[in-house]
Amino acid sequence: MSGLTPIVLSALLGLVCVELFGGAWLGLLGILAAVIQWSKGCIDGQRCLGRIHRFGALGLLKGLALTLAFVLYLKVLGLGFAPLEMMAFFLGAVVGQIVFFASVIERINGLFVRGADPDHPDDGN
Repeated sequence: MSGLTPIVLSALLGLVCVELFGGAWLGLLGILAAVIQWSKGCIDGQRCLGRIHRFGALGLLKGLALTLAFVLYLKVLGLGFAPLEMMAFFLGAVVGQIVFFASVIERINGLFVRGADPDHPDDGN
């Protein structure tokens, strides 16, 4: 590849990697939130298992997508080794972090709302 294509791909990967990594960790936090809510009696066992299944699957899928993105980027395309590509990845990741951190508190708090799961229509109050 030549021109700006590797630089743009590096910046886009940096941006996407933040969301994938953060989403994988939020999946783990979702599992922990479900267990905590179940142990305190806020949700029943069936709803807890449903949340564990959903958050576990989303976390696993995002983690696998992150791994696949790096394999494709580093091994298949052979990018990520030039200093300019590294700088573009870093700047993309910084922008991704700013966007991610702007909403992460609300996303984590949303995991602990009693009985309400905004992503699931059957999980009402």
